[in-house]
Amino acid sequence: MIDDNIAELLHIYDQPVYLPDDSDVNNVIPKGGFRQHVLVMVQAEDLNAENEMLLTKMLAACQFDEQDYYIIKSQQEMVLPLINRFSPDTVLLFGLALNSAVFNSLKEKYEPFRFAGTKFLLCDSLTLISNTPTLKSALWTNGLKPLFNIN
Repeated sequence: MIDDNIAELLHIYDQPVYLPDDSDVNNVIPKGGFRQHVLVMVQAEDLNAENEMLLTKMLAACQFDEQDYYIIKSQQEMVLPLINRFSPDTVLLFGLALNSAVFNSLKEKYEPFRFAGTKFLLCDSLTLISNTPTLKSALWTNGLKPLFNIN
């Protein structure tokens, strides 16, 4: 009886439920290397020379050089597809959320967490961080130090 019921339902699941549009995702060219599998995603309009310098200094303080991580300018709708494309060990999101139409992380900023084997750190935009000393401190003390086990 159970086998009959399963057979009735199989036709429902023989088609893909969701096919993402990967055309934009495949055209993204990251900056840097990916030796340590760290993916840094920044709002596209927020990544200027000054903010990139701040980001590079923060990552250098974590003992990373440019060959250890990818920096990607991103729009919100590209976050999950890009994470899926690169399969990083660690993801830093600046001014972007880990949300989609079917998933909402509901995690606090500057508090590292692990999801599906990947470490995440959600942060405010780089512009806001660079102009707010308390956010810089929170990023370093509550975010980056625990995320990368820095004493």
